Amino acid sequence: MDTTRAAQRHEGDDRRISCELLYLTLELTETAAIKWASTELAVIARHRAVAAAERSENPVIKASAARHLGDAMTNHGQAASAAEFVLAAAQRLEPELLRSGPDGFSVLGMLQSRHGSRGRRRGQRPQP
Repeated sequence: MDTTRAAQRHEGDDRRISCELLYLTLELTETAAIKWASTELAVIARHRAVAAAERSENPVIKASAARHLGDAMTNHGQAASAAEFVLAAAQRLEPELLRSGPDGFSVLGMLQSRHGSRGRRRGQRPQP
């Protein structure tokens, strides 16, 4: 996979951009795997996507990866763990996301509202 090689080969800004592209490629791979009912491939792609997002050092990409992983966890019957994970990611990334402008605000809101509302339905209050 060329995006994987690029992420390994480059340094600095080029490496961060390569990791963003690798994340997006793996996200698409996961989506296709789900459509083709290949759960194992989808899980592998999702885990690799999260790792690529972290290496990208882009808070919007990292938050997006957390949201998708939370959705995957929920779809696998782990809604409580997903809500806890996503809200922790939102709290950890919030300062960076607030400095990232509209994209950061948007993904932060998605993290807090989607998974925070699941916690409220179970009788828990999400952390501010």
